[in-house]
Amino acid sequence: MTTGTVSRSAVVDASPEKTLQSWIDFNWYQLGLVNGKAKIVEEGDASTGVGSTRVVGGLLTETLSAVEQNKVNYTMTSRFSTDYLATVTFEETEDGKTKVTWTSELEANALVVASFRLLMGGMIQAQLNSLGTYVASH
Repeated sequence: MTTGTVSRSAVVDASPEKTLQSWIDFNWYQLGLVNGKAKIVEEGDASTGVGSTRVVGGLLTETLSAVEQNKVNYTMTSRFSTDYLATVTFEETEDGKTKVTWTSELEANALVVASFRLLMGGMIQAQLNSLGTYVASH
């Protein structure tokens, strides 16, 4: 087994609290798509979303495992791997904005990890760019 890690960051023009809530609303429940909607198969905690499980593309099952003041963790299982952890952190910058860092780590066979590294970096960056647009419009 091989471990692959992808990490991307962006700065969002909002407080960490607003950015965190926007990430949950937009990236978790809307799949990072305007008018998107995740298939939620388990609701989880009403205020934090912890325990919420969604199915993405029929292949992936993701569970929101922790939501803290400045961090979100979620896990993923698929037919390719059962050892995936993503951590999204929200750090206030000196000018009152938020630096969002999204790190994903996967353990699987070398071919899956190589594909993961190629695809996830671009996907994460696109999601972070869309998050900034979402926050600005809400």
